[in-house]
Amino acid sequence: MIISCPKCATKYKVDENKIASTLLKLRCYKCGTIFLLKKKPPVRQGEELPAVAIGKKILVAHSSTSMREMIGDILREAGFLPLYAKNGVEAISIMVDTHPEVVIVDVALPEIFGFEFPELIRNDERLHGIKVILVASIYDKTRYKRLPQSLYGADDFIEKHHIRDGLIPKINKLIIAQQEVRESVSTTEVVQVGVKVEQPSNDTLKIEDAKKLKEEELLQTPQEVQEIEKAKRLARIIISDIALYNEEVLEQGIRQNAVEELLKNDLEEGRKLFLKRVPEHIRKQADFLKESLDELINKKKKELGLTQ
Repeated sequence: MIISCPKCATKYKVDENKIASTLLKLRCYKCGTIFLLKKKPPVRQGEELPAVAIGKKILVAHSSTSMREMIGDILREAGFLPLYAKNGVEAISIMVDTHPEVVIVDVALPEIFGFEFPELIRNDERLHGIKVILVASIYDKTRYKRLPQSLYGADDFIEKHHIRDGLIPKINKLIIAQQEVRESVSTTEVVQVGVKVEQPSNDTLKIEDAKKLKEEELLQTPQEVQEIEKAKRLARIIISDIALYNEEVLEQGIRQNAVEELLKNDLEEGRKLFLKRVPEHIRKQADFLKESLDELINKKKKELGLTQ
């Protein structure tokens, strides 16, 4: 069998009979790229092989580094090629460039909320066919013991504490359904795995922004910057969860200019949690919950055609 490195195209001759396992990790001696060699296991009589999507690209769009890495490990173990984005802008850019089969997107993703992705995909020909799985953090598991009112057009939904046992079956289901309506295509024998797509880092503030914050005495230490980002993240999770589980009420509130009134109980519970988890000196920096809610309302107004 002749195989090629998926990055530099260096060719190698491999004796398939000497491959002991069905999935062999190889490294290209020329460029160092790690890739997998898939060998189809023998089919026993009366046994049907499951559909396996080896080498399919899956984008993980999540602001948490640990969540991206955890999901990436799960995807690689199943034979998928994970790509990574830490905010909505990066995610869209990667989707345009690589057209993954599925995007696993955090509902509270920075810059672009996760539930905006289905609409973006529908409206952009370059993204057609990409499936969306929303990931909800569920800031209050005891309150939301039900499915979301709406997935905003997404193909599926998973809560983060079910990712390890439930994500791969959901992805396989979407890909298999996709393949049933496509023309039959041959699968590649060699796939590249474990190579992260390098993206410009947003981990540090821009110099001019840092200077501005220092002038306003809002930034003292790197630790405080990290705490502020955590507060923003929590605020976005709370507002996103409320939107996911109360879509009809949210839309009604936006049309009647009464979002805070109609979602009063949810917002009060969310604020209590925020007060409990975020130190006072960080809460004084800004009303992060209000900022996230205003961002959501403004985006929904545009979607509903309520802005001039």
